[in-house]
Amino acid sequence: MANIQLIVPKRIVMVQPIAPVSYAAFLQKTVVDLAELAKESAQRETPVGATENLLKLISIKTNPFGISLEWFATHAAPVQHGFKKHWVPIEPLRLWAQAILGHSDNATVYRIREKLATRDTPGQYYIEKARKAVYARIAPLFKARMAFLRNLLQGD
Repeated sequence: MANIQLIVPKRIVMVQPIAPVSYAAFLQKTVVDLAELAKESAQRETPVGATENLLKLISIKTNPFGISLEWFATHAAPVQHGFKKHWVPIEPLRLWAQAILGHSDNATVYRIREKLATRDTPGQYYIEKARKAVYARIAPLFKARMAFLRNLLQGD
């Protein structure tokens, strides 16, 4: 903790700093804390799936204007919005079958693929759920930190 020193002839008077940490460091710590809380909240709302790729591929970025969460999995959009009947690529389906069913033989994987090709899959809209969860969790922390900073600036 840095102290402000006033030099007076023949002695040094130590004065307590205005705040326990610098304002910039306090704000930076607040943003990091908010970002971590946002990521945790988003992970709670993200469908796990068989491979957990949606969870593993959540990226969080901070900038002066806020926090952004991004899902980088190739299947993030179809899981979010749903999809029409289509042929699912075999390799991701094989991973899913192995994780969920415990085996991924060709007959099983192709049967699942045919089933998916005959029906639409509804969206899970997890990004909207995550957004609401993030705001619900970070708003109180943000308000508390800003109130603390306001009190420091006002000298309370």
